[in-house]
Amino acid sequence: MAKNRDLAIFCQKMKLALHSGFDIEHALLILQDEKIRDLGAALKRTHEGVRRGMQLNAAMRKDEAVYTPTLVDMVYVTEQTGHMELAFERMAKRFEDKDSTKRKLITSAIYPIIVALVFLIAVFAVAASWKIMGVAYAVAAVYAIVIVSAFSFFQAGKQLGRSTVFGGQILLHIPILGKNIMQSELADFAGNMAVFYSSGVDIDRGMEYSMKTIRYTLLREKIAKAAKTVRKGIPLSDALQMQGIFPPDLIHCLRIGENSGNADGMLQKISEYYSTDLRNRREILMTVLRQ
Repeated sequence: MAKNRDLAIFCQKMKLALHSGFDIEHALLILQDEKIRDLGAALKRTHEGVRRGMQLNAAMRKDEAVYTPTLVDMVYVTEQTGHMELAFERMAKRFEDKDSTKRKLITSAIYPIIVALVFLIAVFAVAASWKIMGVAYAVAAVYAIVIVSAFSFFQAGKQLGRSTVFGGQILLHIPILGKNIMQSELADFAGNMAVFYSSGVDIDRGMEYSMKTIRYTLLREKIAKAAKTVRKGIPLSDALQMQGIFPPDLIHCLRIGENSGNADGMLQKISEYYSTDLRNRREILMTVLRQ
């Protein structure tokens, strides 16, 4: 996958090119001149595919691992409905948010790492002056074991939560972490659904494509069940409420949007609210880590 920053630039430039009246082939040609670092080879192949008569989504699908499946699916649906500008605009913002969050997390992690290194240096300095280097090595080994074990435990727990329903239930009920996971997943889901609503895509079909952004099996299964209920004529808000797992604020806001005929606008606001709330809480956590 290309870096989020490069994908954000790609989406921004495509949106501007299409808005300015360029056709897709010429828009891609212009983007090749921009020399977007991680997309160079993929852009050439995509442009060549479009030049030979392929639809944009089909040409991008060959490099789906670079563009991300979510972006390719979004292009596929909106290309048929004539709302590609909207898709690129929304996806640009999403990639920018992910890039910003990642940069802040990396920056915040630098301080604890420096503190840990300073501590180890101090331990070795004291051990050298007292001629007990064996103790220093033991402390360093324990330090490394604790860090590696914590990281491995976290990764294993995350993988279990994504691959099994049971693991997902455990993760989603962990204080703070569960709310963060739910909001992160639903921000993407609501944002995608907003685009599909705006594009005139059937709700159940939009849910089918939006589900691909969900990384946790439990949430995917709940959304799949809600989609089956929607096919029976039940409003999406009621279908989600029946699953007993989605936040009341999401259901309430969506119901207001459905009743007012502005479901797409309300879904976009939900997505933005969750994304903003996540950023704010992460910034608080980063501030604590820097103390």
